[in-house]
This record gives sequence, C-alpha cells and structure tokens, in this order.
Amino acid sequence: MALIGLGAGLGSGANSLISRKIGAKDKKEANNVATHSVILIIILTIIIIVVCTLFLDNILYMLGAAKVMVYARSYGFFIILGIFSILISNLLAAILRSEGSIKKATYPFIVAAFANMIINPIFIYTLDCGVAGAAIGVMVCQTIFCLIPLIYWIFIEKSTYIQVNFKDYKSDFSIVKQILNVGIPASLEEIIMAILTALINGVLIYVGNVTDVAVFSATWRLVCIEIMPAMDVSIAAITVIGATYGVKIGKCLKNHLTLHLRLHS
Repeated sequence: MALIGLGAGLGSGANSLISRKIGAKDKKEANNVATHSVILIIILTIIIIVVCTLFLDNILYMLGAAKVMVYARSYGFFIILGIFSILISNLLAAILRSEGSIKKATYPFIVAAFANMIINPIFIYTLDCGVAGAAIGVMVCQTIFCLIPLIYWIFIEKSTYIQVNFKDYKSDFSIVKQILNVGIPASLEEIIMAILTALINGVLIYVGNVTDVAVFSATWRLVCIEIMPAMDVSIAAITVIGATYGVKIGKCLKNHLTLHLRLHS
C-alpha cells in the first residue's frame, strides 16, 4: 500500500504540473516536466530498493510478521524486485492521464488485475512456489501487462501528446520542487495509513496472534475499497483543474472545484 501510494502520489505531482503546462500551451515545458518525473522516480526506486533490502526483516517485524517471517521474507524479496515496475507504471499512467489519455492509462491495470487472478495460482500451486509465487505472479503481471504497454506507447510508438525526451532534458530543480510539493502530501496519506496498519498489526501480534492480524487485514481491505472512489475522483480532478488553471480561466476553475467538492460529498 505504501509503495502504491508513493507511486500514485508522485504521479499526482507530475500530473498536476504537466496538465498546468498543457493548459498554458507550453508543450516543451510539459515534456521537460515528464522527463524530470521519470528521472525522479528512477532515483527514488534505487533508494527504496537499497533501504528495503537492508532493513527487510525490521520492516516485516514492524508489520507483525514475526511468527511467519520465513513466508513474509520470501514474499517481500520478490516484491522488492518489482518495486520499479510498480512505481514507474503508476507514474507513466499519471503522465497519460495528464494529457487526457484515460483509456491508455487505465486498461493495462485492468488487464493486469484479471491476469493476476489466473497467473497467481499457476505460480503458487502448479509451479509449487508457495507464498513467493503470489509475489512473483503480481510482479510478472505488473511488468508484462502494465509496464511494457505503457513504455511502448510513450517511449517506442510515441503516440502520446506528451513525450519523455532525455535528449532535450534541461535540469531544473524548481520543477522537482513543484512535483514534490503536490506529490509528497498526496503520498503521505497512503504512507500514514500503511504505518498505522503496521502499528495495529504490531499491537495485535503482541496481545493476540497471527489469526487476529489476518482478520484485521481482511476488514481493512473493505475500508480501502470504500476510500477508493473518493481518491479516484480526486485523481480525475487533477487533470481538469490543472489544465484550467494553466489556461487561467477563473470562472471555469471555480466551477470545476465546486463540482469536485459536490462529487466528494
């Protein structure tokens, strides 16, 4: 959850800034923002992989996996290997959303979700990979059905309005700052929820057992499902409001904000 939230949060930061540049009809700067965001996510991915690899056991203990450490470690190892796929997929999808390519941003994740239902049992039971097979299945689906199509559209086919072009890249720390100004607060919501979950898991392990953690985790999934519609509306609003802000049409911006608040209520 924390990793997905981090990827989605930074994606929101890039989405917001790119849509503002598109609204201002500054395509060159929009491309530069997209390139900055890709470089930023690559650097962040390397840092996360190193930290998670070094402190994997500590993180798992904090999440309440002390009594199932062998299984949690094998699952976590393959998730760490797939961190790049998770983060970059969310970012590339955000770049597509910023230009209004909603179908291209959404369909790969839908296909990956259904493919995951089929491939996971194959790794877990047919190939006898056990718990690790669940992580392997997730990463395989995420890479094949999410990451590869997104990379193809943006970097190879180049059929998108926004282009990630490293040749014309011009380093500008103010762009990074603007991405993080939106991305960090957006990420913190998911990260704080993940930390809260870890703390509750730790308490449950201390006063109860693994079964208690499993019951809590299942119920917490329902809470996450309830939160998702509000998050999705917010993500959709970023592009529209950002582009309107870039055009500097105050009346339309006010109307879009009002509609967004009504949808949330």
